[in-house]
Amino acid sequence: MTYKIVLIIAAYILELALFLTIPSRRKKLQALCGNKVMDIKNHQSTRVFVIYLFCLIIPAILLIRDFGKAIEFVDCGVAVLAFEMGTRELTLKGHYGVFENALVAGGTIVEYSDIMAFPVLELPEEEQANYDNTSLSIVCNKKGSINVAFDSLEECKAVTAMVRELSGK
Repeated sequence: MTYKIVLIIAAYILELALFLTIPSRRKKLQALCGNKVMDIKNHQSTRVFVIYLFCLIIPAILLIRDFGKAIEFVDCGVAVLAFEMGTRELTLKGHYGVFENALVAGGTIVEYSDIMAFPVLELPEEEQANYDNTSLSIVCNKKGSINVAFDSLEECKAVTAMVRELSGK
């Protein structure tokens, strides 16, 4: 029973530590991206709080039921990892947009210096019609292939034009 208490406390301490990193992550994001050139809509703000809620509940369930040491360890690990995902999303909340040095959208940061190509945009126009016209496919050197979805065709076209201009691709 004492290992459960230690495991639960460790999970909550790690979650608190992750939450406290948000201000420093935002400063790093601002330094990396530069000034905002264009805003992008983000409709995922409530999802973060649902993730946080479940990440606080999951370790507490271990006090009620015995799952075995391995499963209990995995449960706490999953809660901490999900909390990290929520923290990343909360860090980016309000910062979605096209910046001088990077694109922040779809829960990711794409630096212009890392962009290698826009594969769908390099296809002939008749083949481009086979792909979703509200998403932007980007091939990056470090992150691989990334697809960023937008709310509308107009927003996608505006962001695509701005990113291509700023990245020089």
